[in-house]
Amino acid sequence: MAAYQLHPLLTVNTRGTLSSASSISPLGVVAGCSLESKPPPPADPLSSEYWSGAIWTRGAPTYLRTYAGPSDMDTILYGINNKGLAVGVRAIPPTLRALMLKAGTLIDISGPIGPLSIATDVNSSGLVCGNVINDRAFIYDSKTGSLFARIDPLAGATVSGAAAINGAGETAGEAAGRCCHWRQGVTTDLGPAKYVEDINEQGLICGSVPRPAPHDFVPGVWDSKQPSLGFTEIPLPVGFEAGHAFGMNDFGVIVGTCWNSQTSHQPSAYIYQNGASTDLNTLIPPDSGWHLASAKDINNRGDITGNGTWYNMPRAFVLSIRQTHVPDLVALLLLGAIAAGGAGLAILPGGPRPVDLSGPVTFFSLPAPKRDALIALALDEAARFIGDGGARASIRRAALEAARERINALLESGEYREGAPLVEEDVTFGLHASVPVSNLESGMSPIDLLRHGIRTNI
Repeated sequence: MAAYQLHPLLTVNTRGTLSSASSISPLGVVAGCSLESKPPPPADPLSSEYWSGAIWTRGAPTYLRTYAGPSDMDTILYGINNKGLAVGVRAIPPTLRALMLKAGTLIDISGPIGPLSIATDVNSSGLVCGNVINDRAFIYDSKTGSLFARIDPLAGATVSGAAAINGAGETAGEAAGRCCHWRQGVTTDLGPAKYVEDINEQGLICGSVPRPAPHDFVPGVWDSKQPSLGFTEIPLPVGFEAGHAFGMNDFGVIVGTCWNSQTSHQPSAYIYQNGASTDLNTLIPPDSGWHLASAKDINNRGDITGNGTWYNMPRAFVLSIRQTHVPDLVALLLLGAIAAGGAGLAILPGGPRPVDLSGPVTFFSLPAPKRDALIALALDEAARFIGDGGARASIRRAALEAARERINALLESGEYREGAPLVEEDVTFGLHASVPVSNLESGMSPIDLLRHGIRTNI
């Protein structure tokens, strides 16, 4: 099982009280929201806080918030695609309106869809799916700005659902207690369901079904290519009794949340792969100050986003798999390669990997201190395999000291003297949010429930 590097997703400023992640793109960009305090004096004296849609992008070395919604309305982002197009909802009481975030601009797309609409997901082609409270779900074409399709309900029902859409334009959702799969105008009943959450490129759908207490809900999958199979339950980590499946990648790896009768007030995030589930809290340092409560989404790189508490403060997070290989260019220098025409194969422990030195940035075009630091760090990595413990420790210490000296030289250069700091810190936080992170009866937050068209006081 891989170990993870953990990245907190911070609020837009120190007045923010919590952040909440919903989805992660193939490139690792996160969409969600945070609860922020309005600038003084509050525009609305009855409300000093607002939900701000948020985008977080991997920076160097932290995740940096690159978009914050306006303070005069509540916005929540639920889905994001590989091109950075995000979708969600904005609340303009008493209505809800589906929205799209494109190139930093919020666009109301509810015109052809109607009021009380919520955009839940967007695929790589820009097709947006979503729910309409007490009505049929929809697919909206962001390229033409028009309604692409209404999703017909199952026979005898008046409401349909669309929580997710894959690259082929297939949607998955819940309606009348059933899992509904829509493809090219045909809605198929896949069996009982309570919450339907995601669909991958193979047509596998994940979600949860209700069970009698103490189980409450159990996670699992439906296979749209084999409708007769119905719901297939997946195992939870040892010691847990109930849970939901929230996100799934194209390799069938599933993430979600789980709890038992003793921990319903503090659920745990889990990952399911290779037939078994693991509590994600066991894969991060025990002294990190984090409790990972819910994993919301996973991409094909294995990046996971979700929500938890950081020193008891509600915060979103990203987990990325720790990389153990050295950079390709350094591998070429230290581990050997067969080079021809400026490119070749680096012979690494996991097998040959292509190395391209013909691009605009090559090893010898880097500043000398950066080259030296990379070589020193690669030496430290290679020294881990030295059998003699004393020699191993001595060489690794010397390599890291050399790397530190050359990094300090970089920091003293003009390139790094001005501009944003290398490490983003957030050491002053606002008061704890009054909004619960999780609904104790269902393991779902108010933000989760709104995505399914269930209005609560968020």
